[in-house]
Amino acid sequence: IVTTFGKYDRITTPGLHWRAPSPIQNVDTVSVTIVRSTTVPRAPTGQQREGLMLTKDKNIVDIGVTVQWRIKGDVTPGVNGLPPVAQFAFLIDNPDRMLLTIAEAAIREIVGRNELDFVQTEGRTVVQDETRTLMQQTLDAQNTGIEIVAVNLEKTDPPTPEVNAAFLDVIAAAQDREQYINTSRAYQNRVVPEARGQAQRILEEAAAYSSRVTAEARGQAQRFDAILTEYAKSPDVTRQRMYLETIEKVLGPMNKIIIEDKTGPGVVPYLPLNQLQRSEKP
Repeated sequence: IVTTFGKYDRITTPGLHWRAPSPIQNVDTVSVTIVRSTTVPRAPTGQQREGLMLTKDKNIVDIGVTVQWRIKGDVTPGVNGLPPVAQFAFLIDNPDRMLLTIAEAAIREIVGRNELDFVQTEGRTVVQDETRTLMQQTLDAQNTGIEIVAVNLEKTDPPTPEVNAAFLDVIAAAQDREQYINTSRAYQNRVVPEARGQAQRILEEAAAYSSRVTAEARGQAQRFDAILTEYAKSPDVTRQRMYLETIEKVLGPMNKIIIEDKTGPGVVPYLPLNQLQRSEKP
C-alpha cells in the first residue's frame, strides 16, 4: 500500500516499483496469503461462559467455533474507491475484535434458527456454511476487505456434564438405530431374493405338475373315447375283451393256478411241498 503524505495513493503487487522518498511517500506491506484464526468464544473470565447460546427449541448449547480468515488480495477499488487490502488497513482499527464480534453474532443467529438435536448431529455442516455466508455478507457490507476461508464447529455441547451425558446417550441411540436399520436392510436384501427364487421354483414345479397331470388326464380321456367308440360297434366283443384284460391284470402277478372242474378227471393236482417251504423262508 503506497501512501502520499499519509493518504492512500495506490496498490502495488510484488516486484520492482518506484516511489518518492519518505516522508513524501511511504509503503505498508500487507500479506494477503496468510490465513489467520479467530476463536469464539474467547477465554472465559471468572464464571462467565460466552459460548452458551439459545436454540430454536429453547435449549441451551455450549458452542465453540474457529473462524479462519485472510485479507482479500483483489486490487480492484470498491464502492468507496479503496481496494479490499486498503479497506482493511485504513478502515479497521481492531480486526480481531471486529471478527470476534461478527462471528459471535452470526453463530448466535444461526443457532437460534435451528433445534438443538439438528445443531449437534446432522446439521453441523449446515450451521458452519450458513455462519460463514452470514459473516461474509456482514464483512462485505462494512467494507472490511476480509475474506472468510472456513468456519469450523469445535464443540456443540449441552451446558452441564449431566445434560451432556444424556445427549451423548441420545446420539449413541440414534447411531444404534441407524446400525440396526442397515443390518435389517442387509438381511432383507439377502432373504427376499432367496424367497423370490424359491417361490419361482415352486411355481415352475407346479406348472410342470399341472402340465403332466393334464396331459395324462387327456390321454386317459382319449383312450376312454376310443374304447367307447369300439364298444358302440361291438358291445359283446368289447365287453369280453375288457373283462379278459382286467382278469389278466388282476390275476397275472398272482402265484396261483386255478383248475376248473370242466377240465375233466385226467388232471392230477400236484402240491410241491418242498417249494412251498422254500418260499416261506425270508
